[in-house]
Parts: sequence; C-alpha cells; structure tokens
Amino acid sequence: MNMAVLRVVLALCAGGLVALAVVWVSVPLARRWDRVRSLGMNWYRNSRADARVRRWIRRRTVEQFGQQLGEDLPMLVRCARSGYVPLEIVRFAAQNADGPLVREVFCRAADRFGVGVGLEDALWRAYEQMQHPLFFRFISALQFARQSGGDAAPSLEALGDLVRSQNLLRGELEEESAEARYSALLVAALPVVIACYTYVVHPDMLAPLVTAPAGRMAAAYAAVSWTAGLLYLRRILSTEEGDWL
Repeated sequence: MNMAVLRVVLALCAGGLVALAVVWVSVPLARRWDRVRSLGMNWYRNSRADARVRRWIRRRTVEQFGQQLGEDLPMLVRCARSGYVPLEIVRFAAQNADGPLVREVFCRAADRFGVGVGLEDALWRAYEQMQHPLFFRFISALQFARQSGGDAAPSLEALGDLVRSQNLLRGELEEESAEARYSALLVAALPVVIACYTYVVHPDMLAPLVTAPAGRMAAAYAAVSWTAGLLYLRRILSTEEGDWL
C-alpha cells in the first residue's frame, strides 16, 4: 500500500515538473514567436506586399465579373427585346442574373437608385468598383437609350454581337497557341522529370550537387535559370494571346 502511494506521489511530482518545464520553455518561445510575427508583419506592411495582393485580387474579381456579365448578356438582350426599359433591365439583372458578381453589382446599383440616386449615376458608381470594358459599354448603351428615348435592344444586340465575336476570336487564339503552350509545358517539365529519374536510377550522380560547393552553386544557378525560363515563356504566351491569358 505504501509503495502504491509512493508511486502516485512520484507520478504527481513528475507530472508537475514536466508541466513546469513546458511552461518554462513555452513562455520564452511564445514571446519569441510574437516578436518574429510582429517583425514579419512589419516587413509585410513595409514591403507593400499587401497592396500587391489586393490589386491582384481586385484584378481577378474584375475579370470574373466581366466573364459573368458576358454570359448573362444574352438574357439581358432578350429582356430589352421584350420591351424592358433600362431600369427594369437593371432590376432584372439584380434578381435573375446567373453570375453572383453581376447580381451583387446590379443590386447595389438598384439600391442606390432606390435612395434617390439617378440610374446613370448609380451605374457609373458601380463601374468605379468594377472597371471592366464590357460593363462600360453596357452602361453607355443603357445611357444612350435613356437619353434618346428609344429602345435599348439595338444597342445591347450590337454589344452582344461584339461579345460573341470576341469569344470566337478567343477560341481561335487558344487553338493557335495550344501548340506553344504544350511545348512550353514540355520544356518546363523536362528538367524536373530528368532530375527525378536520375535520383531514382542513379542517386550518386546528384550527390555532388549537395555535397560539393561547386555543385551547390550549379544547383542554385539551375534553379534560377529554370525559374527565369518559366517567366520568359509565360511572358511570350501572354504577348501572343493578348489579354486573354
């Protein structure tokens, strides 16, 4: 009985010592981690990386909005053919558009119109947030129809024909540049595939790249040149395909 009690006491003492050791080690580590995190956040703010990330997200959002608006444009053209006035077209897009970004933007414009802002002003304020060329042409077509007192269907039909021609041109460009993309993918993947194959078949051949100083320099040069080649190929494809890439 005494041995059992002694074992329990020893176990409790050992657990207490372990807990104290954990606390003694974790507190300085937590302080160091807070300091490292604060330094990292300061560097992140000073380097303006957050601004670059926000610009990239905004650009991607605008591109998605333009794509969704192009997909919903035939539906809006049918509404104009049915005799809808520009305000009814905006409200219909705010409620029934397939694209979530399109619904959000047009709903915001309809809400601004409901609080006393003019329809054109509400749409142009929405354009300040989603500055896509297709949205600009759409607003211009509706504004022209309201100012002239005519039907918005002809302007929207011409805009729809322009979007269809652009989609056809995009498909042709993708077909013509498919060979270049596949070639670039093959050139980019070939060094990695050869390195993996050599590591599996003859791992001793890659050992100097890690052990020898000259090998490490050669590996660093290969990584840098491979990355530069990828960026150069991407730039070539972007130039060839234009704004579609």
